[in-house]
Amino acid sequence: MSTPGDVYSTAEGPAVTGTSPEPRPVPDLTAQPLRTTAVEEALAAKVAAASDEIASVDTFSSRTPTPAIGYGLAVRFHNGATVFVNGLAHVRAGGTRPNNLLNLPAEV
Repeated sequence: MSTPGDVYSTAEGPAVTGTSPEPRPVPDLTAQPLRTTAVEEALAAKVAAASDEIASVDTFSSRTPTPAIGYGLAVRFHNGATVFVNGLAHVRAGGTRPNNLLNLPAEV
């Protein structure tokens, strides 16, 4: 979602900064089994600390009621824009990896 009043044929204005979100703990990503919510929280923590242009970061899994896309982020900026990070996928042991479904090279 773009900033209200955006005109795509012109250059972007100066950065709008403000108070950064509260620091979030980064979960242990070496734990087995690795939970998708842990990956989601780790991404949220890193993104929230990335810039003073970011106003808030929300995780999809913490929403009530549960959304159609169960894992992801909504990154809201002080200029009014929102970036949605959709599609954090997980595969159960022995399941098909997402890169097989998307026909991506194994190194991706």
